[in-house]
Amino acid sequence: MLRFVFNSEKALAAILYISKQLIEHTGRTGAGIHHIAKVLYFADQKHLARYARPIAGDHYIAMKYGPVPSKIYDMIKSIRGDGCCDIPNIESYLEVRGHFVIPKMEADLDELSETELACINESLQENQGLSFEELKNKSHGRAYARATKDDKISYLNMANEAKVDENILRYMRLLSENVRMLEA
Repeated sequence: MLRFVFNSEKALAAILYISKQLIEHTGRTGAGIHHIAKVLYFADQKHLARYARPIAGDHYIAMKYGPVPSKIYDMIKSIRGDGCCDIPNIESYLEVRGHFVIPKMEADLDELSETELACINESLQENQGLSFEELKNKSHGRAYARATKDDKISYLNMANEAKVDENILRYMRLLSENVRMLEA
């Protein structure tokens, strides 16, 4: 299975940016954790299909209500007190009330590349107006269906679902093979 290195600074910038955009769009005081996860999932699909890598290097777990970015969800849960995170004082960046995230500061957009931000913005445009149920249904696509419940969703399947170019797919498969050879 293809693996990427998780970048917690990129992840934090993405969470802050997405939550602020969702709050501005909805007029609510917080952004739903589910909504943040799905916007990021579809942004990662796009980025994988175009550039052969996810935005923050997080892997997605096939959970009941759709794909969940594992380490990012751990970051959010740590603020609630039921998870762990390697970002010191993460509570100074975000607040979590129930199922809603409230950013306490602006995202450091220098952490995100132009291509990453473009994919996030496309995903926001496509998904910010969708309901919980619509996002759940949309995220239960082929990549999700091929994963075992509560297990990792394949990056290759995510890219395929986003209609990846065959050259990018070949490159991703080569990366995957190299990872397997290194682990042997």
